Amino acid sequence: MPESEHAEESWEFRIKTVSPALAEKDVRRLLEEALQEALAEARQGKDVDIDARAELRGAFGGAGELIAILLFVAKAFAGGAAGAAGKGFFDSYLKPKLEQRGLFPSSFKRETERKP
Repeated sequence: MPESEHAEESWEFRIKTVSPALAEKDVRRLLEEALQEALAEARQGKDVDIDARAELRGAFGGAGELIAILLFVAKAFAGGAAGAAGKGFFDSYLKPKLEQRGLFPSSFKRETERKP
């Protein structure tokens, strides 16, 4: 069995919605759809085991900004860089999927990182 590197990261970012017609349940649904699509795409042909979940923090007030949290877990095999995976996943996979759904992320920053 190859050696692996494991990292758990927590990232915070803001989501701006442009449609005042979006209810909180719609934003949550769109966020989850984007996340699942991004995970499926990121897993294709990679020697890394990844999982993530996203949640919204605070109250939703219609068209405006929300704070979202991305909890990201990666296990890279054969000396891969699991710790750098969270930002790469966000930039390459999740951000474009959110934008396609009219959710515009910004201020992406690391909250925590743990390497068990």
